[in-house]
Amino acid sequence: MNKLNEEINRVRYIMKNKNIIYEQVISDSDFNKFASIVIDKLEGGYYHPDMLKDGRVKSSLYNSSGETMFGIDRLRGGTINSTQAGREFWSIIDSLNARKNWKWNYKGGEYGNRLKMLVSLMMKPQYDSYCKLYLTPKSQSIIDSNSSLLFNFIYATWNGSGWFKYFANRFNTDVNNGITNVNTLIDKVIQYRKESGNQIIINTGKRMEQFIKGVSNIKADSALSSTIDLNSSSNFNAADLNAMSDFKAADLNAV
Repeated sequence: MNKLNEEINRVRYIMKNKNIIYEQVISDSDFNKFASIVIDKLEGGYYHPDMLKDGRVKSSLYNSSGETMFGIDRLRGGTINSTQAGREFWSIIDSLNARKNWKWNYKGGEYGNRLKMLVSLMMKPQYDSYCKLYLTPKSQSIIDSNSSLLFNFIYATWNGSGWFKYFANRFNTDVNNGITNVNTLIDKVIQYRKESGNQIIINTGKRMEQFIKGVSNIKADSALSSTIDLNSSSNFNAADLNAMSDFKAADLNAV
């Protein structure tokens, strides 16, 4: 494994609490698998506002929606779209003239796995950043040890920094109050989604409830369950990961 993969795989959080060094290690393969499940079960395929105009989509629910693919919003997605992975993601979509040629919810066909992989590259640094900002070391260690809780917080990255912070604060409080049984914590993270007051969060919470405890057994695309080949992603480099550090809280608050 080269140094760049090590840089991506290993994010160190140095905590001053009792001089404990907590080290978060989430492999690319784990993140990629859950990112793929997020896309397949909770996020849709392609949508462009032209689809509403030309009749490909007839629902008024899309009146305020911009161009989206796999839960990534081109206009409101923030700086993830300007990373190398983000630029490649949208350039593939543009090169295929998706806004004219694709049907609603199209998953990219032969380009689908590549697009999923690029989304994973876009979201992984954001997930790491949110964890560092909002989760306590004890909470993080519990999440890292359980696939269902890990999946919940990976998906919370799609929900945006505001929602991630909300879910993290509730989780931190539960852990601080002595709740460490993972089944109880899984029930609670679903409960917080269903009580959020946001209909999209509520609906996806209900869908998550149906599979989250068995999420580790769901088979993801083989192309995404293995280590990402960064050499095939143009000139993507470590600097692109650091570009996420100034991501503004408002950028992903739109679910």
